[in-house]
Amino acid sequence: MPNLSTGEDWYSRLLECTLTQQDTFFFKSTDSQILAWNESFVLRTYLSCYQINQDSLWIKKAIQHITSITNNMYDIPQNTQAPCWEGYRDGYKGWGTLSHNQYQEHLLHDAYIIIPILRFYLILHQSPNVSSKYSAIFSQFIQTIEKNIIEKWRMNWDDIRTPAVHDGTLEHWSGWFNLPHHQYSAMGTVFCLLSRISRLSNTPLKHQDWDDWYSETAWEMAEFLKSNLKVNTQLGAYYWNYDANGGRIENINQGDITIEFILAAKDNDIVFDDVDIFRLLNALRYRIWNRDKDKPKFYYCVDGTYSEDNGFQMRTWVFFSLLDFDLQEAFDANLKTYINHHPLLKGEIRGGKTSCTIANLAYVLSRKNFFQPKAIH
Repeated sequence: MPNLSTGEDWYSRLLECTLTQQDTFFFKSTDSQILAWNESFVLRTYLSCYQINQDSLWIKKAIQHITSITNNMYDIPQNTQAPCWEGYRDGYKGWGTLSHNQYQEHLLHDAYIIIPILRFYLILHQSPNVSSKYSAIFSQFIQTIEKNIIEKWRMNWDDIRTPAVHDGTLEHWSGWFNLPHHQYSAMGTVFCLLSRISRLSNTPLKHQDWDDWYSETAWEMAEFLKSNLKVNTQLGAYYWNYDANGGRIENINQGDITIEFILAAKDNDIVFDDVDIFRLLNALRYRIWNRDKDKPKFYYCVDGTYSEDNGFQMRTWVFFSLLDFDLQEAFDANLKTYINHHPLLKGEIRGGKTSCTIANLAYVLSRKNFFQPKAIH
């Protein structure tokens, strides 16, 4: 296993978690908020662990979790006493949550729940021997997602109900361009992944003809996002606001979702290129990180403002350290400090965010010898 300087065997501790309390935590929930902000990170942890050593244990764990998640999809709210817009009773199964005692279904939640499932399918498809063993069950997962989550949003995509309300719910849907950047970006990532799946020769998707919708919408989202990114010209670094209204600067936690979309769009040759990647890298190197490898701190916002020491939740940001060995050391040291001072990976994965960051960084470290340095500017 890649050697994270945690002072302990992170992989063994993580493995222990999956065999103990971890299996009683988030994946059995029917609440989209718990599934999106907790369980999705657990699945992402499993994905990185599988990519490191190709141990089928992580595939089997993912199947166990995803089976529960998809089996627990429903059409109407589980809490029948909660106020519910009648339009949610539409025949499509999914997940929802109570917000201010009102049942809602969210674009962001739906997208974030299914992203690691789609990624698992694509990763397994790269290995024919592995794919043949698990293709049937993962194809079923993909078909369930397409039939319910994707069809639901496609049916409502052009609806304009209450333009003044921008909370991202289906009930108050007013178009993705009125959402905070990270919320539509999550579905942009979904569309990028679905576009790749639809082009596979043995795709499990029923609607291959929807690829144009996936790719065109992702392109529109990417162009809109790029038009709202700002450049610190002195540093060659990006920063951006929470939404197009510019009410406040974006934070690294929600920004993590946004940059995941940027990376997915670049992989699909949509809008973003190497220049954009290095501007994000420079934001991380020169604004978010304090530039100290031994005692690293990471500021909370993408412009380097607010509190420090948030490196434990930089799940996607750690992939940029493939381009900077000093950043790899800084992330490693930061996680060592965090783990040694918090009850993390001691029988449980708290929310999955930190375990996901640890596993992703371990994946980065497993690949670093294959990296060829590039010019930063």
